[in-house]
Amino acid sequence: MRVILSKIKNFSNFYSSISSNARSFLSIAFLTTFTMSSFDILLGIYLRDKGFLEAEVGGLISLRTLSMGIGSIPAALMSDALGRKKSITIAIFSIILGGLGMINVNNLLFMQVFSVIFGLGYAIIFVIEAPFVYENTTEKQRVSVFSLNFVLKNAGFMTGSLVSGYTSDFFKLFYSNQLSARLALAISTLLVLITLIPVYKISEDKKDKKEIKVFKVKDYVGILTPNIGLYVLHIAIIGLGAGMVVPFFSIYLKYTLQVSDGLVGTILSFAQFGTILGGSIVPILASKFGKVRTVLMCQLLSVPFLLSIAWPQGIVLIAISFFFRSSLMNMAHPIIQNLSMDLINERGRALISSMTSLTSNIFRALGIYLGGIMMTKYSYNAPYYFTILCYLIGSSVFYIIFQEKKKILPIIFRQKAAKR
Repeated sequence: MRVILSKIKNFSNFYSSISSNARSFLSIAFLTTFTMSSFDILLGIYLRDKGFLEAEVGGLISLRTLSMGIGSIPAALMSDALGRKKSITIAIFSIILGGLGMINVNNLLFMQVFSVIFGLGYAIIFVIEAPFVYENTTEKQRVSVFSLNFVLKNAGFMTGSLVSGYTSDFFKLFYSNQLSARLALAISTLLVLITLIPVYKISEDKKDKKEIKVFKVKDYVGILTPNIGLYVLHIAIIGLGAGMVVPFFSIYLKYTLQVSDGLVGTILSFAQFGTILGGSIVPILASKFGKVRTVLMCQLLSVPFLLSIAWPQGIVLIAISFFFRSSLMNMAHPIIQNLSMDLINERGRALISSMTSLTSNIFRALGIYLGGIMMTKYSYNAPYYFTILCYLIGSSVFYIIFQEKKKILPIIFRQKAAKR
């Protein structure tokens, strides 16, 4: 008991030591990911109940993901031109408008328009995330805050999956399956309004805002060194593989195993809980094995469990496989974020954040589109084999980038900056 109380006290002291801005963003991250997880769980089921095919569902979801990718560049420009606070506010209202719009229209074209608006809102949040946390933390606490942000986001995913699934099942006592999912999605969307409270508490230095220079195309070209190119390639391959299966997890579980929305939410929530545990211990692993080795171990160890999902052996083994696949593949994300910010100077952080977001989401959107087609024409487990191949190739590229002890990337960037 004393150990638990000591841990709680240490965490309380650490949380109070970080800046008010960082604490505010942690709240925003939790609430926005809660809503996103609701759409990840229920939107596909809602659309299938409306009569859409898997390929059409994949097309709509891929459009949302594509807008998150393409929107990352104007999001980076906006965050520096308007400031983080105003940009996050715009993002919140975009999420609400897009989310409510998608579930309140019947025309596929209009649904696609609102899907784009929804994606653009999240593009702003995701692009701002890494630079904002980096700029509002000290070097000593940075990895821990990135990990805490990661844990809270996954806690948002976990609770969103669990609550949304059972909320939908509860409404089924009174309404149709389609209307139940729609009501659950509407409630989760409106919850984003709460984020306006922590947004209001964010403070920005007006002097810094006056010195901001709007990014131009040549700024992006300026950071395209060979190592950054390989890093972006790694992000692209992993995004392509993840897109083929991750957005279809809820459909895969519901229509392969014939389970309720609540049980779907429970399994995916259980998987996210594993990611939270992994995110909590990843700073320890990074200090013991090194950042690069930790990332590689996590990504490669997830492959056997992904293969196990492709060969369903019952609800218990599926749940266990989802738990370990999600935990291992996602727990290294804080390290990857931190590595990407370490690889470049302050001027280029928003640039590389937007570039990786753009790449990840574009290739994830492509993966979703291809995954939907494969599920419609072949089977629900066909995309998993392609995902495994992508993960193996992506991990190999990551190893190539960071196998040298010396990080040549920042040196190259500084040399280019000096020449200018």
